[in-house]
Amino acid sequence: MKKKYFYFVLLFLSLIVSCKTTSNVKERAVNETKERFIEKETDDDKAREADNNAASADLTAEKDRIEVKESFTIEIELIEGVSDVYVGDDKKGTTPLTLSIEEGERDIILKRSGYADQFCRITADRNKKITLKHNREPVLFKEAGVFECGDQPKQVIFSPDDKFIFLPLLDDHGFQVFDVKEEKITKFIKPNRYSDMGFAEGLFLVNKSGEQTFFVSQMTTGYVYEYSYPDLTFIREIATGGIWPKFMAYSPKLNLLAVTNWSTNNVSIIDYETGNVVKLLGTKAAPRGVTFTNDGEFLIVLCFDGGVIHKFSTKNWKEEKSIFKKNAAMRHIVLNSDNTKAFVSNMYHFEVYEIDLVEFKITHTYKVFSNPNTIDLKDDKLLFVSSRGPNDPESYLKRSPVNGRITVIDVEKREIINVFEGGNQPTGLDVSYDGKYLCFSNFRDKNIEIYYLE
Repeated sequence: MKKKYFYFVLLFLSLIVSCKTTSNVKERAVNETKERFIEKETDDDKAREADNNAASADLTAEKDRIEVKESFTIEIELIEGVSDVYVGDDKKGTTPLTLSIEEGERDIILKRSGYADQFCRITADRNKKITLKHNREPVLFKEAGVFECGDQPKQVIFSPDDKFIFLPLLDDHGFQVFDVKEEKITKFIKPNRYSDMGFAEGLFLVNKSGEQTFFVSQMTTGYVYEYSYPDLTFIREIATGGIWPKFMAYSPKLNLLAVTNWSTNNVSIIDYETGNVVKLLGTKAAPRGVTFTNDGEFLIVLCFDGGVIHKFSTKNWKEEKSIFKKNAAMRHIVLNSDNTKAFVSNMYHFEVYEIDLVEFKITHTYKVFSNPNTIDLKDDKLLFVSSRGPNDPESYLKRSPVNGRITVIDVEKREIINVFEGGNQPTGLDVSYDGKYLCFSNFRDKNIEIYYLE
């Protein structure tokens, strides 16, 4: 009996232990399931949060894309006449006209009966007034505007960074600085003896110390003046030793400055470091245009009254070769980048010459409008020529009876590809260093015109 009772108790205890073990196993399984569910729920929350952040970023970006740009009030007026103003195919009105234009560059079209469509580009960055000129002839380039300046702007010169245009004034008290971005004159520099006026030409150079400077010549006093750039601090004045200094050229190889003296028929060769005139180089009558070759071996000088183009060796300052054309009035010269060719304007014969610099002979002649003045070459391909137009019968100092012209020549094809009207006596002309802009001055209108070339 006791034995049976013992087995019964043992069996009962075994059942209890078994049930407890099963319960623990189930409990662990349940806990593991819960943990896995919680981990999955946490991962899902993180994924949802990431998706929400990405969606929020996309919405912000989309909002930025569709955000309305600031608009500016642009007043448009013309130098002459009345034209319709279009933006694309949409006619906005008739000049003078005020438009609200979104920030940025915008192209507009001027339309008028009997005139070619004039394409213009406006930079809307502030409220402003813009003066435009509707040319009768087609113009290959978009117009930026016409801007007032001082009296008798003889030349225009872009600064090396293309931020400014410098304007020597023949009948005023110095030179002005036109801010390209602000589209206005921001400085008027009056050198010593400014009351004598007669500021003719300008020149930027980089000296051997790597400093950028600007020279301006004053015909009436025989001086040239040097200023630092960009702060335009006065550095010094140099007496050329000649009368009526005109054009200037600098050779970094030789560290020499050359200045043509119109009335004394010579060129001042000036040591840049000391400012001393080391030689007065004799020429034919009325030397004007001048340039050094890149290697510094030659100096090319044009004579306005003498009809001669001189080629001097800088080793001994002897003339090596020359070109003569009867009655020619040689005015301005530019060289191509490898110095194999030169281009020269001749005011008397209304011609521009292509010259082989090695053989030193004229290889091609272009006929242009009356009294070609300044020329400039873009990318060794496009040659721009300002032609002043015919003189007044009484005096060349008076307004011309008709406006001048700008001629564009493709020198690779040897073709004139565009001719359009300038103002009264277009004289100074320059292409920006980056090739983006063309600027020329209208001597008798007291203004400059700017066009986009790209």
